[in-house]
Amino acid sequence: MLWGAVPIIEDNSKLIQQPLINRNIVSDVYKFIAKDLAFAAQNLPATDATGRVTTWSAQGMLGKVYLTMAGLGQSGGTRNQALLDSAIKYAGNVCKNSGLNLLPSYYNLFRSQYNDNPESLFALQWATGPAVAWQAGNLMLTYSPSNDINPSKTEPGRRCNLPTTYT
Repeated sequence: MLWGAVPIIEDNSKLIQQPLINRNIVSDVYKFIAKDLAFAAQNLPATDATGRVTTWSAQGMLGKVYLTMAGLGQSGGTRNQALLDSAIKYAGNVCKNSGLNLLPSYYNLFRSQYNDNPESLFALQWATGPAVAWQAGNLMLTYSPSNDINPSKTEPGRRCNLPTTYT
């Protein structure tokens, strides 16, 4: 949604011979995304393994993609019903068959201690503590919802996303 028409690259090795490629129209990009997620949904495991996404992760994202696709090129509040039906199919399958449950409190969904909870289809995992170097995979901590899992931002090199008026 952010980038619009982008190149679709299925084989990076082809870029060696032909590095200049055209962008694809937005509807084709979404069709590619849906095809890729459908493949993932069919081939990923149903049970969670540490560090792996599951078929439920792919099906949840596929439902979201179909919901987005249903509004592409539409106006006046209309949506493509076939794509809405696909969104319902995949999202409904996750709700009915994944075994995942909603947290009792919606508020807790945004608290760090509930990261990777029984409702999570996909969750980034953070590592903290003195043995964890900033450059060891924790750069994305900047986007975490809570400072209680962020390292101290007083050390040099950890101020990259603070406001420019910070002194």
